[in-house]
Amino acid sequence: MYLKSVSMFGFKTFARRTVFEFREGVTAVVGPNGSGKSNLVDAITWALGEQSMRSIRGRKLEEVVYHGSASRKPLGFAEVVLTFDNDDGYFPLPQSEISITRRYFKSGESEFAINNEPCRLKDIQELLIDTGLSTTNYSIINQGDVEYVIDLSPSQRREIFDEAAGINKYKIEKTKTLSKIKDTNINISRLKDILTEIAESLGPLKEQAEKAKRYDEIVEEMEQLKLGVFASEIRRLKSRLEQLATEGEGLKAKRAEGLKKVGELRQSRENVGAGIDGARAEIDSALRELADIGSKLARAEESARLLARAVEDADRRAAAADVEKTDTLKQEQTLEKDIKDLRAKAEQKKRRLEEAAAELESATKQSSDDLKLNRKDLTEKRDGLLPEAEELKKIEARLAGELAVAKDRLAGMSARVKALTSARDSARERLASARERGKSESEKVSLFEKQIREKESQAEKLRAGIEETSAGRDKARAALDAVVAERNALSARVEAIERVAGLMAVSEKGKQTARLADEIEIKTGFEPAARRALNELFNASISTSADIGKALEEAADSGAARLILDWFAGAGAAAAEALTKKKWAKRLLSDAVSVKPGAPKELLNVFSMFALADTDAEMKEAISELPPGAGVVRADGAACFINGTLFTGEALPTSEAARERVAELKSELEKKNAEVKAGRAAREEAEKKYAAMRTSSEAAGKEFNKLNIELAASRERAAAAVERVEILTKDLESAEKALADFASSGGGSESDVAKLESEFRNVSEKRKSLEADLKSAQCGLDEIADAFRKREMREVDLRVEMGELRREIEAAGDAEKYRQAELERARRRSGDIDAEKSKLSADRQRTSEEMKAGEALAKELGAARAAAESALAQKRAALKGMEDESLRLRGEIHAVETRLEELKEAMLDSEMKCARAETQLEEIRRQFSEEFDDVSEERALEETADGGPAGKGRYLALKKELETLQPVNMLAIGEYEEKSNRFDLLSEQIGDLEDARATLLDIVNEYDDRSRSQFMETFERVREKFQETFVEMFGGGEAELMLVGDGDPLESGVDVSVQVPGKRMRAITLLSGGEKALCALVLIFSILKVKPSPFYVLDEVDAGLDESNIVRFREMLKKHSTNSQFLVVTHNKGTLVGADQLFGITMDKQEGYSKLLTVSME
Repeated sequence: MYLKSVSMFGFKTFARRTVFEFREGVTAVVGPNGSGKSNLVDAITWALGEQSMRSIRGRKLEEVVYHGSASRKPLGFAEVVLTFDNDDGYFPLPQSEISITRRYFKSGESEFAINNEPCRLKDIQELLIDTGLSTTNYSIINQGDVEYVIDLSPSQRREIFDEAAGINKYKIEKTKTLSKIKDTNINISRLKDILTEIAESLGPLKEQAEKAKRYDEIVEEMEQLKLGVFASEIRRLKSRLEQLATEGEGLKAKRAEGLKKVGELRQSRENVGAGIDGARAEIDSALRELADIGSKLARAEESARLLARAVEDADRRAAAADVEKTDTLKQEQTLEKDIKDLRAKAEQKKRRLEEAAAELESATKQSSDDLKLNRKDLTEKRDGLLPEAEELKKIEARLAGELAVAKDRLAGMSARVKALTSARDSARERLASARERGKSESEKVSLFEKQIREKESQAEKLRAGIEETSAGRDKARAALDAVVAERNALSARVEAIERVAGLMAVSEKGKQTARLADEIEIKTGFEPAARRALNELFNASISTSADIGKALEEAADSGAARLILDWFAGAGAAAAEALTKKKWAKRLLSDAVSVKPGAPKELLNVFSMFALADTDAEMKEAISELPPGAGVVRADGAACFINGTLFTGEALPTSEAARERVAELKSELEKKNAEVKAGRAAREEAEKKYAAMRTSSEAAGKEFNKLNIELAASRERAAAAVERVEILTKDLESAEKALADFASSGGGSESDVAKLESEFRNVSEKRKSLEADLKSAQCGLDEIADAFRKREMREVDLRVEMGELRREIEAAGDAEKYRQAELERARRRSGDIDAEKSKLSADRQRTSEEMKAGEALAKELGAARAAAESALAQKRAALKGMEDESLRLRGEIHAVETRLEELKEAMLDSEMKCARAETQLEEIRRQFSEEFDDVSEERALEETADGGPAGKGRYLALKKELETLQPVNMLAIGEYEEKSNRFDLLSEQIGDLEDARATLLDIVNEYDDRSRSQFMETFERVREKFQETFVEMFGGGEAELMLVGDGDPLESGVDVSVQVPGKRMRAITLLSGGEKALCALVLIFSILKVKPSPFYVLDEVDAGLDESNIVRFREMLKKHSTNSQFLVVTHNKGTLVGADQLFGITMDKQEGYSKLLTVSME
């Protein structure tokens, strides 16, 4: 593919229709400044879809239309048509020639067309994406922008690599997918809003529907319970009175037995106390004796330690004296040796001083007349040779210049011959290639026709397979949806039962915590009351306010309740105190509950907040007088709380039953999960089969279309190949003729060069001979000067040495006197040390004897203290036994007294309970006579079964509930079912949308993975070519492309660092203007080697290059022109030399528009 032509009408300065017919290779565009060369580049950029006016050197879109001149009217629109050769099928269109048209009218309308078919700008951009022809690509470098490629930030430079890697299509598709995800999120949010509105109305409707159903049930049940409730309550109260009487007699007997036992225990404790007092007196006496012995022993041990330290000190001082004596003797010997050495050195230096004085006297007597005479002769000889040498240098320089000119002329002629020979050889190769290509295209036409017939048959089989796999996929999806719905419903039931029964009190993040129900024991018959009082807290986990943060976190995981224990310490006590002041609150629920061993006693505070009622009258009285935070419950589970809630006698389900039910449901849930897994596997298998068939079908369709396109293109290429053979034959004949003409016009340049070289060598040899004579004279002068300097330096050295010797002789005398004085001091110190040693020996003998006597005394005292301590330990053990016995007796007395108090309170409580039971029985009999005046108590007890407390509680609860149900809406049942169905439908739609969103997110991730892989592959290849191309263009050095920024390659920028030959490695922004331009070209050519663009437009990119770099630039263009087409706008003659085609543009100053001049390079 290459750009065949650019047609412009009314675009900027091209007022008339102007057509540029391009050929493959390098095309150069020249012309004076302001003639409109860069407008050609702007036209190509604009036609390819550029939207930024800055990129085409403008401010408003109206500026692209020819604005007129003094003699020519302005035009109403601008049009640019780009025509591309598509023989190789580079564009995904069947035509062998593709045209892209863009028009703009001053009225503001724009038109776009592909092959004269109207289209959108977006269609052109999608056609050009990842082809290397987009406006953001590296293939078009505008005037002055070549350095801009280097000055880009790493993130901006990265866009060039995205285009080269071909990932822009993934970016566009990713953006579209993200937009779909956004729309999906909006739809989900809208449906959830509707769902919330329905959910808010479902609650009241459900309550009304349930109220209507419940109304009929209550009326029917109350009629059945009425008589049995009264009979059961009378039986219960009679039985309760008998039970309380029996309990009272038992309590009296136990209390009498306890009083007798307390008396016996107190007498035993008094006897043990008398023995303890005697033992303590004996221990005090033994302690005083032991303290006296310890004091004496401490004094003896301290005296012995002091004497031992005195002996050790004497030994250390004697040893130090011996060492000092030895050091003094060594010092005397050293000083005597130093004195002897100093005397010998002084004699030696005196002899050297006499020798130096004699040498100095001899050196000063020597004469220097001979040296002065020789220096004068050599100076005159050197001055005579200098003028002649300068003249020869000038002659040599002139001949060197003439020789260089002749060589350059000869090299230019050789290069011209080489270029003509290369052009001829290239023409021969292109001709042979064109003939071979024509033959190959004919064979391809036959092959494509055969393949098309085979693909048609294959497509029919694939269509039948797609229909079959599509039906299987739909069936698998439907089966999976049904199983998933059943599984979700079952899972919701399990979670609901666990929450209600308190089985979810364990957090996945924490450990198992203690539950209230597991830490208490409830008296028989009161479990319904305890469960109703605490409700969900009955199975709650126990926590404290100190770890409330952790409790909240765990509750968020499991949804279970937590009981904050220390909160009830104050609240429970306050509620209990308020309840005990009420006449109807004769006992508390905590009386029927006890705490298991090891459990916190504070748990009773939870139950102290509830009073126990026995009769309906107590319940009614309590409803109006409940203190804050309190409640009243009955044994059968009926309850009333401070918030006005009244419950019947129905108990909450036990956790044991809930656990059994949860276990059954979880077993079913595991089976459903297995079915879901199998269903998903079946669905995935069906999806894979369907996707495989679709992929095969799409691939076959693409191959079929591609074969048709290739067949048409091959036929057109075969016809074009014949025409190309004729053109290339003419080009070959022209090249051979030009080579023969140039060879016949050659001159005698080679003989002129040889003559100049001979004359240059003669002058150079004569100059070298004179320079050798000058060098010899100068060496003689240098030797004489050296002799003068050496004699003067020797005299100075001798005088310095004599001064040093005199000072050293004086220093040796002073050192000898100092060491004599030191020797005398050492000898005196040796005598003093001997006297000190004798005195130390006598002191040590005396101290050793005193130390032995002290050690014997300490040993005797130690034995006495050990005997005293043994006797004291025995007495203390006896005392400890008596004290333990006293404490045991005290504990037993306290326990018995506590039990007596409990029995006393129990007796009082029993009497109060009997009184309450009698009162309740009389009240029940009164109510019974009012309700059933025609039935006696004896008859009712005989004819009705014993339903227990639950029967009465149930009846009263039903009656209260019936009153609270009014008014009842019987139409609510149908309305509730209708809205419930709509709620389920919307929930299903939200689930489908969320599945679609997940699929779109997977597609986005897939685009990222593909982009990342293609980008890294292209980047590594370009980085390798960048180093290679840099060395070619700069003649050495190093260059590196690096990813900078985040770890993700898709978010990283591209940075460049280079080392120009002879300089250190530096950032590319620190290079000179010419170096930046050359580096930019290196980057462009590096990408070209990896991902070549079909054509490149370079507008004055060589403006900053010197002559040597122009040559490298020209060679690089020529090298890559076989794979890509180059359109170069330039003023540089060195660039024009390498062009295959040349266009000139000039400005008609009278008419005010640009004109085209075509120049043939042949």
